[in-house]
Amino acid sequence: MMRPIEHIGVVAVLPSDQLVELTTVASDVAAIIVVDGRGVTSGPDLLARFGVAFDVPQDEGAPSWVALADSLWRALSLIDSNRVLVVLTNADELASRSMSDLISLVLLFTDLANQVATTDRGFARSLQLSLVLLGESPSFDDP
Repeated sequence: MMRPIEHIGVVAVLPSDQLVELTTVASDVAAIIVVDGRGVTSGPDLLARFGVAFDVPQDEGAPSWVALADSLWRALSLIDSNRVLVVLTNADELASRSMSDLISLVLLFTDLANQVATTDRGFARSLQLSLVLLGESPSFDDP
């Protein structure tokens, strides 16, 4: 059983079978962006997948973490909701092969969530941002 959406913090880890319930429950109170992580096993793969989802401009042929952060900021400013969930499916594939890149993504979202949570940092309105990682391994079991 999925926890209520208001209990999802900046980052949540859930089993893959929660995707349908998450999108059904949360769609009434949040904008939901699902990024397919199937086959993503490295930082460049991850940046490319998020690049497509968030229209990240390519710097010298490949998206960068800085470009991703800037594109996320821009995309969030255009979303007409004060609550946004970005869901990465199959996150266990990346976790098993490149944990450091998954950690970089989590840190990027943590920093961005802190920036958009208040208007003090230049964001037009307060917004609650969460990254939800879905996977199949035991690390992704619902607590």
